[in-house]
Amino acid sequence: MISNMSLIYITGPAGSGKTTTVLELRKRGYEAHDADDKLCGWYDANNTKVAYPSDELIDLAEWEDRHTFNFSDKLTKELAQESEGKLVFVCGNALGNDLEIADRYFDKIICLETDLATMRHRIKTRPAAYGKDPAVLAILEQEFQSTLERYSSHDAVMIDATKPIGIVTDEVIRVALENEHQFIG
Repeated sequence: MISNMSLIYITGPAGSGKTTTVLELRKRGYEAHDADDKLCGWYDANNTKVAYPSDELIDLAEWEDRHTFNFSDKLTKELAQESEGKLVFVCGNALGNDLEIADRYFDKIICLETDLATMRHRIKTRPAAYGKDPAVLAILEQEFQSTLERYSSHDAVMIDATKPIGIVTDEVIRVALENEHQFIG
């Protein structure tokens, strides 16, 4: 682990509010990254980065079964080095390797926890297209509980993300700053 590191990993199932939390943290003046923008991507069996298919004729559930959504170790390490001495948030969910990456580069893991009905509603009403395909939504629903359990068993701090975004973000910041007095003020 890199010394004086201050990376905070905010994760959770699809529809738990990660993207909204990134936007709220940025509004409050914090450096916050959506891992999907640069740090994560889809990889094939040869560990080659590939684009998510846009062809509507492709069976997305079958395609996802043959690919993994992972953090880039190289890009995450670079961010960790650039962030040394600063408080930086990264929001995402890369079930392929995120806990391995989190153990290597992040100080804390925060999991945004919601219920299945809220997850479904958020996915159906959000601007992002991911998860709206019925087959992909079925996968996300199937993985929902095990995703929460996965982070909880890895000592993530669980935060109730069914509350208004201001309250959720207050709690995220409080947890991030616990034992990090050098970052206050």
